[in-house]
Amino acid sequence: MKIESNKTIIEKSNEIVFDYISNCNNFGKVLPEQIKNWNSTEDNCTFEIEGMAKITLTITKRNPHSKVEYSATADKPFGLILTCFITYLDNNRCEIYSELDADIPPMIAMMAKNPLQKFSDQLMLKIKQVCETL
Repeated sequence: MKIESNKTIIEKSNEIVFDYISNCNNFGKVLPEQIKNWNSTEDNCTFEIEGMAKITLTITKRNPHSKVEYSATADKPFGLILTCFITYLDNNRCEIYSELDADIPPMIAMMAKNPLQKFSDQLMLKIKQVCETL
């Protein structure tokens, strides 16, 4: 199942946004409050979704100033790749969106699609809010 977030314009350069999202230590600041037991390094993070699963994300690709890819690794309940794309607009503005590719069984996917869409859209808005204060 693939989910694409809304595209969001951020009033900061693509370099600043890339630097922020390419460090997993920052990722915890933009996740929803249902996230518990957060641990991170620059390249990976582990957390629990309250009442659900433990997830470990590792940055598997960094294309400077344009793309960061996170993949679920150990303890994963299902295959998951979250890719954030950053598009240069001008020196102080960029556009960001994400693609969430989850290997979820069809019956669960029907129930998970709307919450995952909402999560993806909210994640981009939260990244915007945080980056615009940097």
